[in-house]
Amino acid sequence: MNEEQVIMLSDGRYKEEDAIYMCFKSTYVFELLHTGYGFPLEESITAANVVDGHKIGWALGSMLYEINTLPWVYLPKGEYKEIEKIVAQNTTYHIIVTFASCIIILMVIGLISITRHYEKVHHHFQRNLRKAEHKSYASIDDIKLVEGIKHLIH
Repeated sequence: MNEEQVIMLSDGRYKEEDAIYMCFKSTYVFELLHTGYGFPLEESITAANVVDGHKIGWALGSMLYEINTLPWVYLPKGEYKEIEKIVAQNTTYHIIVTFASCIIILMVIGLISITRHYEKVHHHFQRNLRKAEHKSYASIDDIKLVEGIKHLIH
């Protein structure tokens, strides 16, 4: 069909450039559906802009295309329950492992904190002991205190 025939068949319902564009568009859709997707020539297709009150457009078509490219597997009725059990078991396992890991990490952090605190206290006692040994003792109580500290450290 040439340009004049397309314009003549439009019976003035469309502008000239719109009629030519519609010819291109219909040829493109025909080739896409028949050659690209394999629709038979006898197949009847209805175009729609609204389905069940919802507008449809390229986004929906794109989404459907992407969904259909996923590696779906058909499961007969009843088989999906086995998969649900496996997923539930794996989820429980992962929760337990995560909880145990958190507990271990907290214990390690606690041990590090206690060790650092002990080192600070030990260092403080050692420093005070050295200071006390170089001073003259004012009373017998001071001597007992220094001896007690020595005993605690060693």
